[in-house]
Parts: sequence; structure tokens; C-alpha cells
Amino acid sequence: MGIFKKQFDLSTNNGRVLTNAVHYYALSILGRSIFEKPFGWGINRYENAFEYFNNKHKHSNISLRNYNIKDGTNNFVKIFVEFGFFGLLIYVLIFLFLVEKKISVELKLFYLPILITQFIRGAGYFNGGFILIVFLIFFTYIDLKKE
Repeated sequence: MGIFKKQFDLSTNNGRVLTNAVHYYALSILGRSIFEKPFGWGINRYENAFEYFNNKHKHSNISLRNYNIKDGTNNFVKIFVEFGFFGLLIYVLIFLFLVEKKISVELKLFYLPILITQFIRGAGYFNGGFILIVFLIFFTYIDLKKE
């Protein structure tokens, strides 16, 4: 598995190229992390994984080594790097919540856009209401299963 192999021409000063390069870099860390630490690095330890892989695999684009050190560009990457395969539990919970027929469509449509936004470009669990929505989904689902 070749980590950090794709090269991006950052000399063009194109914001899209830089964004794609940063996302690719984070996904490369995710890919390597799943194989080396399948149970994750631990909560809020993405920075440790970032530094570990930066030191282990020198990247030719030095500027990429300084972007999104703590948040992995999004919560999707951050969850899997920090929790490993246990991160799937969050997605299973969300899936069960979405397919539960007793939960109103309005509630699902309220929660889902917040989660999608945070998974794509969230800056951590404690920003943008991510953890609040996950807890609300969890407790709503548990409350319905008690009935």
C-alpha cells in the first residue's frame, strides 16, 4: 500500500488542488492507520497518528505536513483513525436510527443534514453540534426500543 504516493502540483496556487491534496493526505493516514492500529489511536489523538505517519513516511510536499494536524479534515477520517473499527458503531447506530419506522421523518430530516455536514467537513466531535446530535440519536433510538 503506497501512502503519500500521489503528487499534487501546489505551485499553481489553486485552492481546489490544495484542498484535494489535504483530503488525500488525511485519507492516506486513515488507510495506514486502519492496518497498523485497527483499534484506533484513542479519542482526540489524531494528532499523534498524523505526527507518527509524517515521521515514518516523508512527504515531498512539505506544506502538506502542516494542515489539519488535529482534525483530519473531517469527522469521517477522525472517527476511524481514533476509534478504528469501533468507529463503525457510530455508523451502525445512525443506520438503525434511519431505518427505524417509529421515528418520524421530520426528526430524521432534522438530524441528518447536521451529521452529513460534520462527517464531510466537521472539525471534531465537540464542534458544530456533532456530539449533541449523536447523543440525541442514541437516546431517541434507545427510548423507542424501551416501548
